[in-house]
Amino acid sequence: IMQNDFGTTFLFLIIYATYLFLYSRKKHVLFLIIFAFLICAFLGYKLFDIFTERISAWLSTWQDPSGGAYQLIQSILAIAAGGVVGSGPGLGFPNVVPLAHSDFIFAAIAEETGLIGATCLLIGFAILLVRGYKIAHRASSPFQSYLAAGIVSYLLTQTILIMGGNIRLLPITGVTLPFISYGGSSFVSCFLSITLLLCIDFVDDKEEEQNTQKNFL
Repeated sequence: IMQNDFGTTFLFLIIYATYLFLYSRKKHVLFLIIFAFLICAFLGYKLFDIFTERISAWLSTWQDPSGGAYQLIQSILAIAAGGVVGSGPGLGFPNVVPLAHSDFIFAAIAEETGLIGATCLLIGFAILLVRGYKIAHRASSPFQSYLAAGIVSYLLTQTILIMGGNIRLLPITGVTLPFISYGGSSFVSCFLSITLLLCIDFVDDKEEEQNTQKNFL
């Protein structure tokens, strides 16, 4: 919050909310979490200028095409230009979209690969979601289960925030698209997260194999 990095702040809150819901397993906790997020969003809109600018650009995008909403409008136009099959690899104009290598990389992908490429990317992240929560469900200890669920929530929340921001479904937050956006620290943290998931899954498979052998004997 002191650094005005509300994308990361929101990311931490989502992970914490995931733990609360998974631990309690009660529906009213989910509603309380949503209510708390709405309050935080309202306070952020009133107290922080950068938060106000991004919310205003999101709500009234076409009223300020050359100002605060310029990035978002260029992103929408690039995605629309891609159509169904896209303009082709290397044939788009990602240099027109500001920060196409990081914040708006999904717009560049959608422009060059179209709806087909964007859908394939979504399917890839959906597989990560399903497999990750399956690992969390199969984990042999509560710590491993919560760790796996938190990792998946961290990766998928980033994905939803960046893609939603590019298509104007959500306000722009400035987080990176996992495994795709430019940035060394982003790549390292994402691959370390996947490594932890694989380690948890490997331990579970090994314990399951040992239990199977004991039952057989």
